[in-house]
Amino acid sequence: MSASVNGQVWLISGVPGAGKSSVARAMCTRFPKSVHIEVDDIRHMVKNGYISPGASPSEEQALQLRLAHRGAAEMAQRYAQAGYTVVIDDVITDAELGHYLPYLDGVAVHKVLLLPSLDGTLRRNADRPIETTNANAAARATLDAMIRRLHPRFTGGHVGWSKLDTTAMPIEATVDAILATAPLA
Repeated sequence: MSASVNGQVWLISGVPGAGKSSVARAMCTRFPKSVHIEVDDIRHMVKNGYISPGASPSEEQALQLRLAHRGAAEMAQRYAQAGYTVVIDDVITDAELGHYLPYLDGVAVHKVLLLPSLDGTLRRNADRPIETTNANAAARATLDAMIRRLHPRFTGGHVGWSKLDTTAMPIEATVDAILATAPLA
């Protein structure tokens, strides 16, 4: 099934492990011309001096995050203006929305928050395939801590976003629910 929407931007947010990337990839299959922008990929373009978003906050970390957001938004605007449907997946808080919107002028923007339960999100993180090394186990524990820290911030904010409890929703059902949140032109 293919939708006929072009020139729109979908911001898909949620805590790490909410399913943003999987849902974004599946959404892209619904449109004849689509682009998936993973903000993590943009952040990882920094090869020397990279600071993880899970590290202690610093000016450099904030700069890297703003640059990644702006880069994603500018890229999305260009593709949307060329007739593509763009799906951006990122952990976007209310405060960070301002990093995007000024650069998405003139395109329809749909904001969707994937909000599985905390337990469901932690289960998804535990089920992610990783190599069984001490470094990967430590990374998973760090991500679990980040999920626990961020989850309450997402359940109480994001005014004006379409919020979906995706705890028990398969990916295709989640995509269907997302596409039902905005009129298709």
